[in-house]
Amino acid sequence: MIKVAITLDGSPEEMASVLQFISDQPKEGVALNEGDSTSTGQTEDEQLIWTERKVREVYWDVSYQCRKLLKEVTKHENGITTLSLSQILGLNDERGIGGVLSSLGRVLKDPRYKDLKYPLDWITYGRYIMIPIWRDMVTKLMKEEDSS
Repeated sequence: MIKVAITLDGSPEEMASVLQFISDQPKEGVALNEGDSTSTGQTEDEQLIWTERKVREVYWDVSYQCRKLLKEVTKHENGITTLSLSQILGLNDERGIGGVLSSLGRVLKDPRYKDLKYPLDWITYGRYIMIPIWRDMVTKLMKEEDSS
């Protein structure tokens, strides 16, 4: 979010006219009110939360191995252990999961996603779970892949 500090020195009438001039300027690409479109065509709310479109974009930008990991986590609503994940993915040990997830980390550095919640949560006993919109979308994407 951009913050601008403006110092005005003058009479209230002069300041009012300057503020009115500023507020009358075109707001191209800036969402000031809920529902206003930005240059990306998204509302301000859509920029702050995961949308189906954003999940789909990230999903197809990560490596094949990372998509495989995401699918496995999706299949286990109550979480899946790192040991199980590493075995399913054919990794030598649990430390390999970090390498697989680096693909997701690389994509999430994109400015479009940097302020969004990380798609996976780490819960007790070394288990990963997926946030709901991701679980729903990855399930949907798996069905799309199966039908094609």
